[in-house]
Amino acid sequence: MNRLFENSSEFKNIDFSIKQNNFPNALIVLSPDSETNKQFVKEVALSFFCNNHNICESCEGCVKTEKGTNPDLLLYPKDKAFQVSDAKEIVDSAIMAPMIFENKVYIINDIDISTIAAQNKILKVLEEPPASVKFILTATNETKVLQTIMSRCVKISLSAQDKQVLKNFIQPKCSDEDFDIAYSFGEGYLGKILFALENKNFKELNLLADSIIYNLKSSKQIIEFSSKISKIKGNFQIVLNLLQIKFRKMLGTENKDYSKMCIVSILDERLKAQKEIESNVSQNIQADNLLMKILELKYLYRS
Repeated sequence: MNRLFENSSEFKNIDFSIKQNNFPNALIVLSPDSETNKQFVKEVALSFFCNNHNICESCEGCVKTEKGTNPDLLLYPKDKAFQVSDAKEIVDSAIMAPMIFENKVYIINDIDISTIAAQNKILKVLEEPPASVKFILTATNETKVLQTIMSRCVKISLSAQDKQVLKNFIQPKCSDEDFDIAYSFGEGYLGKILFALENKNFKELNLLADSIIYNLKSSKQIIEFSSKISKIKGNFQIVLNLLQIKFRKMLGTENKDYSKMCIVSILDERLKAQKEIESNVSQNIQADNLLMKILELKYLYRS
């Protein structure tokens, strides 16, 4: 089985606690990327249920966990977000003995997007879990998790993964250049990189970002570029991230169209546009404004 975290310090620490029979009653895994969290938790669960705790891939624990047929590994939420009904189901079933293995593990993904009521409901069993029950929670935003839950969990924060490690794990069918862009866009996190590689609009938006940088020469082109950006909701955020990646890369090289001061000023304008978008200012307006600013700064610093 292809594993992402096999050699990471975060996994090795947890793996050691499993081998020492010292796995915490409740663990919370944190990173800015939900898919990264889920992959880490999957590998932890495989190690936990493996007969030898080394992910042998052939024992009953490994096979059932990998296939999703392990009755003692229970995954939540059942729908898009963790609900009070999910929490009630866990509270009611946690007192029941494991069916096959020595322990029962509940995985609750993205606890931070659940309601306060659902978090409060699960708190009861987190405070006094049965001896044979373990909890693994994940979150991308720690500030949205109740402090009473955080205080009952051992916390693990996942860092961005090495480019080559992720490339070996994903094994993408794309050029090195395309993967480099996807890796930079994803900032070293699995879900964001997969989004860049699999989103049918991403390659088109990547070319659009290049065109903005190298082909934007007059105000007449702004409407054309802006309409392409605004065609699909969320496109502008992707273009903003791509422009940041590309302009930052240009800071380390000489460029006849963009001086270093020009690039720094453009990155400042890009940051302003980002903040406006987060404040729900119209995407169309911000796209027009940013493109005009890029054009103005390009010619201001050249002259």
